[in-house]
Amino acid sequence: MPSVLIEAGFLTNPKEEDYLNTDKGKDYIASAIFRAFRSYKEEIEGLKSETTDFTIKKEEEEKLKEEVIYKIQLGTYLESMKNSNIFSGIDIEESITNGTYKYLVAATSDKKYADRLKIKFRSGKFPGAFIIAFHKGEQISVKEALDLQNK
Repeated sequence: MPSVLIEAGFLTNPKEEDYLNTDKGKDYIASAIFRAFRSYKEEIEGLKSETTDFTIKKEEEEKLKEEVIYKIQLGTYLESMKNSNIFSGIDIEESITNGTYKYLVAATSDKKYADRLKIKFRSGKFPGAFIIAFHKGEQISVKEALDLQNK
């Protein structure tokens, strides 16, 4: 049975002790421990969190069409890679622009969530992943998307 020792902070440091005694501090540490355990468990069991965390239902995507939405572009290729093992377990969206195949995943109106997804994909098989934005089905810059959301 594996065991884990977690050092959450130093009680001899007054600032850390004060932080660890607040509800926010306790929640943050508990959340960090949970995320680390979940990530480890998924890795050991060979689960791909992409299949559950980044899939959006079609009806949710329809609702988002009128809003600003963010997607993560995982890559561009000169030929179709839809059936490639690189995307196995990921609900991928393929689009073709000027003979270039683009592969997108997720659709969310929450920019911070999109940032977290981008980081997760970059730390995996897609180090060049980046965020793109859409409004009413048309691609716009991320700055334009943020401006629209802040109106």
